[in-house]
Amino acid sequence: MMSESPAVPTEPEDLREYYITPDYLAQMRRRAREWTDEFLQLQMSYFRRTIPEYPEVAEALEGELYARTLNRLHRAARSRSLVEVKAMLKKYGAQPDYREILEAELEIRSGVRRLTDRTDGRGSRISE
Repeated sequence: MMSESPAVPTEPEDLREYYITPDYLAQMRRRAREWTDEFLQLQMSYFRRTIPEYPEVAEALEGELYARTLNRLHRAARSRSLVEVKAMLKKYGAQPDYREILEAELEIRSGVRRLTDRTDGRGSRISE
């Protein structure tokens, strides 16, 4: 009598079930704060190539890079003159997040007590 071998799965395992969990992604985001931009780029490229069916992994790292870009823009705006910030707004005004940062900097410099709510009470542009 022949012994039966274990069944071979016909579909690939869904890594979201045990490995790519919300906790894993949160931990990766925390760790990514300590990584260099170059390392983040390498990791994103690696994940896109090796596990393209799980874009949320690369997107977590992409989010960290984007946050760094916005923080750099904010730091640059704070250290520039009013004329330079206005020039930056003209240059980057087509990008909503950049425009929001630069407009907020201009409002702060003009001495407003409260920044303008550009969402009209709708909340963030980002939807989950």
